[in-house]
Amino acid sequence: MKVKIPILKLSVIACICIAPVRVWGQDGEDVKMDRFFAIKLNENLVPLYSQGSSIQGAQGEDVERVKAKAFFRSLLVPGWGQKYLGMGPAGKKFLAAELALWGGWAALRTYGGWVKEDYKNFAALHARVDSKGKEHQFWVDIGNYPSVEDYNLSKRRDRNWGAVYDSPEYCWEWDSGDSRHQFENRRITSDRAFRSSYYVLAGVFLNHLISAVDAARRAGRVTRDVQSSHTYGDWWVGWEWGEVRLVINKKF
Repeated sequence: MKVKIPILKLSVIACICIAPVRVWGQDGEDVKMDRFFAIKLNENLVPLYSQGSSIQGAQGEDVERVKAKAFFRSLLVPGWGQKYLGMGPAGKKFLAAELALWGGWAALRTYGGWVKEDYKNFAALHARVDSKGKEHQFWVDIGNYPSVEDYNLSKRRDRNWGAVYDSPEYCWEWDSGDSRHQFENRRITSDRAFRSSYYVLAGVFLNHLISAVDAARRAGRVTRDVQSSHTYGDWWVGWEWGEVRLVINKKF
């Protein structure tokens, strides 16, 4: 049931939780309730007590410890900190992103490897290249020059003696300019795939960091200090002025 409060412009939501939960009592003791009735102002706020959560209300160092545990759990495994707080659905989003990112990384590395093997075989067929034991720069060079003679002539002209290929193992000569261009396009495609995989790894790191920060923020909201509370027999009443929330617990 939703009731409009014109002065506060907030929604009042009445929630009845049937499953047993643990809440924080007046003196900080752990209180198990068979049911609790909670009235909270502003329906968009995260519930103060989450079903299935092992988190109890805390103050001072306890709050910081819970936040730290949530932070480092999600920093290690995205979504673990949210799971620790009893907010599994929120954590699943980060875990799904993690799996998607690693899947993308594996796909890019696999594709880049396939294309790399393909352009090496292509060069061996059309430029008589011995592909064994060649560094990446060699493949860049053969895509830019028709033959090793043209390449060495250019380097000697620039007095770049250290870049000259003297060994017969590094000889090549393309059968046509079209073959050389096809090879170069394949090499560039492979290099781009490998380079993109590093960007995906950066995304993995960001996902870990964002998940950790989100978990710490949620932990701060779950463990926020209750500003005022009173006990009346089996009833416990408390409210948080920071989030304008009233919680009424009845022990049955």
